[in-house]
Amino acid sequence: DSRTTIVLQALAERFGELVSKETLLACAWPDRLVHENSLAKAISKLRKALSDTDLKITATYGMGYILEHADVVSNLHPVKKGSARSQ
Repeated sequence: DSRTTIVLQALAERFGELVSKETLLACAWPDRLVHENSLAKAISKLRKALSDTDLKITATYGMGYILEHADVVSNLHPVKKGSARSQ
């Protein structure tokens, strides 16, 4: 899907930085009014495609997305022993 590829390109160009939802929507759907759900679907496809890599897309609620290395994400959100995430 070309729009999903455009979203990935926009995230990659700003690797490690927050890219707003508005920016991603404007890049992938220029001159069109689309619902944020279209962006969410593109992000979901990208997350699946990147699942076997060391890259992850993280969301900043209500603001946008960040493409970064998975080890950076893990360091920011350490798993505590005994938590549900560590099992």
